[in-house]
Order: sequence, then structure tokens, then C-alpha cells
Amino acid sequence: NGRMDGNVQVAASHLKFGPNARVNGVVTYVSSEPAEVDDSARIDGSLVRVSRLGRSESSDGGHWGWLVLASGLCAGLVVWRMPDMVEQARVAFDTTVAHSLRDGMLVLIVPPLVILIFAITIFGLPFAVIFGLFYAALLGVALIIAIAVLGDWLMLSFGRPLAHPLGGRLAASLCGTLFLWLMVTLIGEIALVLAAALGLSVIAALIEGVLTPASVQ
Repeated sequence: NGRMDGNVQVAASHLKFGPNARVNGVVTYVSSEPAEVDDSARIDGSLVRVSRLGRSESSDGGHWGWLVLASGLCAGLVVWRMPDMVEQARVAFDTTVAHSLRDGMLVLIVPPLVILIFAITIFGLPFAVIFGLFYAALLGVALIIAIAVLGDWLMLSFGRPLAHPLGGRLAASLCGTLFLWLMVTLIGEIALVLAAALGLSVIAALIEGVLTPASVQ
């Protein structure tokens, strides 16, 4: 029963505009029944009833874009300082691509369960906090590796050789960053989850590649 300027999204069981309502904008709403508008209310805009609310501006990849950008910058730094490691990560991805998301999702899901067990058992909150910080750092590394690997994959898709020089690898990191940012914009946080799972699977493959020769000897 007051004034509203600008567009707004509303979810309510019942929406009513009283006689003193002054609306200047678009009201997109989800409700079990159409909005009730008093004859004296003035709507300078429109009322749009939908079955579900779309993604808000705060969740369209904007606030996650900074995370993607920071990870992309770190990926470029890793490519610059450790190009051999990036090559090993790409090879590990190539050898495990058939089950990469499966293994990565497993690594992604299990640690939070362990943290929860630490928090509610005798191990206590300090262990949960330490393990949680380690897990957060691991997710950051996973995103960085995922961007580098995705960039290599994109460069290969455009016909570039895998063993391109440093400038090409930096360009690949940029491509990986833009690709992940686009995916976050289109499908939201699920893109970050899939990228983290991919990065974790590559990390697991790298560790397996280091340990396997030792076990054979």
C-alpha cells in the first residue's frame, strides 16, 4: 500500500496492491493465485506472473565471476612458472577423461562428510576447521587446474597443437577462464562444481601417476 520504484521479483502465497499503491516498474511474481489490485492502485509498468522466478542478478555469475577471474590469473601464473606440470595435468586428464567426473565428484563429496564427522564427534571443531581450510585450498587448486586443462582442450578443438609455446599456453589459460565464466553465467554454481570435480580428478590422476611407478618397483 505504498510506493515502489524499479523492477522486483516476489514469491508470496498472496499478493495485493492496496488503494495507495504506486508502482513504477515490472513486478515478476510467483503466487498460487493472481495478484489482487485495488481499483485506486496505480501500476506504471506491468505485473508478470510466472511459475518460478528466474535467476536474480546476484546469482547470474556476477559475484562468482571474481572467483573465476582470480582462478584464471592463478592458472596463467602456474602455466608461466610450471609449464611441465600443466602438460602432465593435461596428459592425466586425457587418460582419465572417461571417469574423471565420477572420481572428481567422489573426492568433492567425501571431505565435507568427514568434516561433519569431525565436528560432531570427539575430534571436535578444531580438527573440522583445519580439515575445512585444507579442503577449501584444495578446491582452489582444482579450479586452477581445471581452467588450465579446459584451455588446452579448447586450443586443441580449434586446431592448435598441444605442445604450443608459452604464449600459446597463456592464451589457453585465458580461453579456459572465459569458457568457465560463460558456463557460470549460463548454468550458475553447477559449473563451478563440475569444474572443481574435473580439477580434483586430475589431481587424483597426477598422484596416482606418481605413486604407481614406486609401487611397481
